[in-house]
Amino acid sequence: MNIRDKTDNFRVMRKEATLELKEAPKQERKVFFSKETQEILERRGKALERGEEEEYQRLAKEFRKSKGKDKRYGVIKTIAKELDVREMWAGIRRTKGKCQPQPYNRTDKYSGKHIQMKQRAEKAAEYLSQEQWDKKEEPEEESERRNKMNRRRILPKEREQYRTCEIEI
Repeated sequence: MNIRDKTDNFRVMRKEATLELKEAPKQERKVFFSKETQEILERRGKALERGEEEEYQRLAKEFRKSKGKDKRYGVIKTIAKELDVREMWAGIRRTKGKCQPQPYNRTDKYSGKHIQMKQRAEKAAEYLSQEQWDKKEEPEEESERRNKMNRRRILPKEREQYRTCEIEI
């Protein structure tokens, strides 16, 4: 049996083994928000819909603070369990660290499977052509959507006017 036969044999075995394996269910990301934090989030959304900029900004700040408290409480809760010193310090480091998003982690919208680096350009083009650019709206739907966007403005409608007259001393 030469190396080519062994390789082919291995490929067949690997393919059969992968068919036998069950796919692990995708775990939902756990978000630990307290009831108070969820209420703040709902009030912030309502303020945005009403167009109340100052209230929205205040609630956004309050939400960030409350979310930080919830995160610290969750980590303290996990540290409170009987852990060894190494795991306790790892938990403490997690509380100090800021959020570090993974910007290049891509998954398929419908299947949830990871998109490999070689396929990203193709999948992006497919998404843009089918999902984003292909959608045709009726004129009524478009005007309704634009009106809704105008109502959700965060910036004040009347901006400060600049003085364009001559400089006075």
